[in-house]
Amino acid sequence: MSEEAKGLVDKFKDDVVMLDALYQWARNPTSYTAAIRKGCSPDHGLIEGNIEKRYDLDPDKAERFTIS
Repeated sequence: MSEEAKGLVDKFKDDVVMLDALYQWARNPTSYTAAIRKGCSPDHGLIEGNIEKRYDLDPDKAERFTIS
């Protein structure tokens, strides 16, 4: 694991929702890396929707777990 990734995990180790959002972002085929390599736009809306459903959050609260 890179130092950057370890730092994120350590920073949010007590925030399961944030760790889930980071995991989804890292596994998303249109993550930032794919956007740079292929010119795809990241779809953070899908992650936000997943977070809303999994943790029964209002859209405003789920939005804080994504980058728009």
